[in-house]
Order: sequence, then structure tokens, then C-alpha cells
Amino acid sequence: MNKQPIKYYTDAEHGWFYTTREFRRLLKIDPTKISEYSYQSDDGDAVYMEEDSDGAYLMMALKAAGMEVEIEEIDCGRCAWVRGLKRYGGSNE
Repeated sequence: MNKQPIKYYTDAEHGWFYTTREFRRLLKIDPTKISEYSYQSDDGDAVYMEEDSDGAYLMMALKAAGMEVEIEEIDCGRCAWVRGLKRYGGSNE
């Protein structure tokens, strides 16, 4: 089984799994299913999938692709910088 490292950014209240738009496409994660609680970089290449439902989509897709997840948690303190990014919301394909 392939090991896939995933960065997991957290703050005091929530967390987001980092991936790229290209990798999300490769895993066939439907962008319309991603909630407004996920974020993206200004150029749209980086996607930060919220830990609950969106993160579950990511984990299921990784498992379906035969990948073992290796999570690297990054504690951002009280309020993660991720919250300042543009919301994803699924319609930004």
C-alpha cells in the first residue's frame, strides 16, 4: 500500500487537510460536494478540506485509491491562518 503524507492544519476549534486541486481531481472527489467550510489559496491550487465531511471524502478517496494515510498535524495556535483564505464551496472548478 502506498503511503500518502497529508498535512493537517489545526487551530483551537477546527482542522483542515491540505491537498492540491490536481490531487483532488486525481482522486475523483466531486468539487460540488465540498462544503463552504473548506478553503483554497488565491490561485486555487491549494485546497484545505475541513476535517468533518470534506475530510471524510478525502480519506475515503485515498483508501479507494489504495493509499495509506500518514497525517502530519500542524498546530496553528488559537486561530489558523487557513481561516483567512478564500472559501472553496465546491463551485470554483
